[in-house]
Amino acid sequence: MEIRLNQVGKKYKNIVALNEIDLTIPQGMFGILGPNGAGKTTLMKILMALLPADTGEITINGIPISQRTKIRECVSYLPQEFSFYPYMSVLEAMDYMALLVGIKSVVKRKEIINELLVKVNLIKHKRKKFKTLSGGMKRRLGIAIALLKDPKVLIVDEPTAGLDPDERVRFRTLLSEFAKDRIVVLSTHIVGDIEHTCKNIAIIDQGNIIFCGERQHLMDEALGKVRVVEIKCEELSDIQSKYYVISINEANSGYSVKLITDKKIGEEVKPNMEDAYLVKMLSHTSDARSNFQELLC
Repeated sequence: MEIRLNQVGKKYKNIVALNEIDLTIPQGMFGILGPNGAGKTTLMKILMALLPADTGEITINGIPISQRTKIRECVSYLPQEFSFYPYMSVLEAMDYMALLVGIKSVVKRKEIINELLVKVNLIKHKRKKFKTLSGGMKRRLGIAIALLKDPKVLIVDEPTAGLDPDERVRFRTLLSEFAKDRIVVLSTHIVGDIEHTCKNIAIIDQGNIIFCGERQHLMDEALGKVRVVEIKCEELSDIQSKYYVISINEANSGYSVKLITDKKIGEEVKPNMEDAYLVKMLSHTSDARSNFQELLC
């Protein structure tokens, strides 16, 4: 069970959304991390066969992406903005969508719907109208609807944007449970969503895959590049002008500043996932800037 992309490219007029990327997504939770506008949503829509790629080949569990009917039978997609008829109840929404995916038997629909609502912790709220649900409840309903056809692949775009911390944790846990026997692709710009759920990740920036591998390998790459320095208050502006500052905390005589640098200043600290992501993004941006300067010379 895997998704394979080979030299997949997509342009919108003169804008390159995906730059002939290669990517293999195995079973389990797989995180696609990148800033807004990096190409994540374009990639998600292509994998769902909602948008055609301009170049390259894609197979999902051995099925070519060109076989759209078969792809949509085994892939479900939860977009960033999930909405439904406001006056439908949770139960009505589930029953309506179950009919659309071809579950004709009333008894079978009831059985599947109740099972899914229990899994997403909405069974006690099944009579509530969609418009009265919290953001987290709406996302959980979206997952339940996406799982009605028991897909082998679940694609989720920016799943926790706008959720409070408790709902975010619940939602991540729910996705992890579903990933045990299927592929769950989680696309986000929130590092914490990846850090706590995905062993394997890819980082995309400006349509390019700049990292693909295990989360721990990304953190290992950042070793030696994250440091903490203790400075006086009047030194802060100078430090900010010379280094990429990750965080600033008040200290007894000034500030404790975490920054990215190759210089042996202050104290080296072990990078966390967010630190490692910033190191990789900064390195990619620096490389791109350097290559551009070389072209000008």
